Formats: sequence, C-alpha cells, structure tokens
Amino acid sequence: MGAPGAFVRPSDFELENAFERDAKEFPGVVNELAVVRLDRRIAPGVVRELGEDVVVATRSDGSVEVEVSCGNRVAFRSWLYAMVDRAEVISPESVRNEIIADLERLAGGTS
Repeated sequence: MGAPGAFVRPSDFELENAFERDAKEFPGVVNELAVVRLDRRIAPGVVRELGEDVVVATRSDGSVEVEVSCGNRVAFRSWLYAMVDRAEVISPESVRNEIIADLERLAGGTS
C-alpha cells in the first residue's frame, strides 16, 4: 500500500463528513426528488433518520409526506422497498409509474 508515513492525513479530515451517507445522494446522479408518503407506524423513525427538513406534509392520520432524492434509482428502490407496503411514491408521476411497473414485474405481472 505504500511506505509507512508516505501519507499524512490532514488534521481537519473527518471520515464521517467526507462521503455522503445516503446512497440516494451520491455524486454523479441526477438531482431528482420524489415525494413519498410514509405510514404513521414508520414515519417517526424515517423522519428521525432523514431529518425534519424533508417533511412536506403531515396528515391527520399520522402519516407524513417526505421529499427525498431519487436520482440514484437503485438506491431509491432499495430504500423504498425496505418499507414494504408502508411507503408510497406520490410524485412525480413518472417516478410513481416506474415504481408501479417495477413492482408489477417483480410480482410476475405483465409489465
């Protein structure tokens, strides 16, 4: 890997700040946002993870709508599908339709 001492880490370098933690926001992906409605059962935990600033609506049933990056579709689908049936893409319509088609394909549908 190199001679000992060949590299000196800058004193102000902090690994936790050097890279995006959220794969949906990795550099090089299109900066596209989606609004996702979260069921009241998972909303508090997801909002805690993402931060209050992503909440765009709080509904009377306890669900919330959040705006999240979806430019990295692989990461977005992984994040979304982990919530099973407790998250729903609301907009944009193109992303919603893409997710619906993908779910139909996964379920063995015609898409």
